[in-house]
Amino acid sequence: MSNSEDYWSSFFKEFERRKNQYSCVEVKGIIHLEGNTWKNVVTKFYPKPDLVYDKPITYDYGKIIIFSRSIEVKESIEVFKKLKNEKKISLPELKEYEAPTNDLTRDKFLRHEVFNSNKELGGFVLEWPSIVYFTNTANISNSLLDESLISPDLPLYPSIKQAINKDVGVDANSWFGKIVIIVPDYRARIKKLTFSSKSKIKVELEVKQENLENLLCKYYCVSEKEKIYQNDIRFKNPEEDVTFEDEIKEFYFYLITNQGEIIDYKEGTYELSLLFSTPGIEIKSGPGDIKTMVEKGENSHVEFKKNIPKIKEFVESVSAFSNSEGGIILI
Repeated sequence: MSNSEDYWSSFFKEFERRKNQYSCVEVKGIIHLEGNTWKNVVTKFYPKPDLVYDKPITYDYGKIIIFSRSIEVKESIEVFKKLKNEKKISLPELKEYEAPTNDLTRDKFLRHEVFNSNKELGGFVLEWPSIVYFTNTANISNSLLDESLISPDLPLYPSIKQAINKDVGVDANSWFGKIVIIVPDYRARIKKLTFSSKSKIKVELEVKQENLENLLCKYYCVSEKEKIYQNDIRFKNPEEDVTFEDEIKEFYFYLITNQGEIIDYKEGTYELSLLFSTPGIEIKSGPGDIKTMVEKGENSHVEFKKNIPKIKEFVESVSAFSNSEGGIILI
């Protein structure tokens, strides 16, 4: 059995297991006409938990069509089977189109099968923990990205790339030529970790389709003094506080079921979470955090300036941070 077959088998198993959490599947995409055949440019399948069937959208520019559909969960399974077996996608009131590749895969560098909630992934945010499958990139010319879409009765797009970013809601550079299928888990998530100080963390859950009694949060935290804290949180309420004897610098929180299945997780360091805005992690910083930052001195994320330097030098510093992991310049 090929790796793609393995992933298809995994996908159908996971989708079947979670399908009762979904009310419909949102499908957004762009297709193009090549000769007499309609082919995929990019398509995103995203199951939703609330019963909202949005009005179908079809922007027909002649050789390019932008579309949005909400389909029933049962219907979506047939769509996936056709994609797997025939490399074709059939959606209501839309021309059937080819997916030149049906080789399904998953992120091979992910430590866990599931992406954590509030994860930014190629131009869209996974608000709930999800498994993400996608096809390999089709044999499609990158020059298509630069084509403009102009019609008297339809929205203007200076390029297809901008249409992908706006209407499909994914990053064109990441997903061009692919089909992405998201399998969210709407049972529960770690909605937010809030640091009211470096030694006190509030863990806030959002529970949709799971009993609170069946959930356990396990944590592993390392303090500034290199002391390790390991413990469990049993939730009587969706919010629980954890207080430590000294200041935490590194944290790992895992939400699991009583049976040991990983549902969601949040992990990181206090310093990086302070420096960069991280969805799902809030730090109520004060003057003490700035003082600590100064005391630790410059590093790859912090740079000191006695005053605003020559504009070229300052722009170079800002650009260097912008093109890496980000950072803070203290003037």
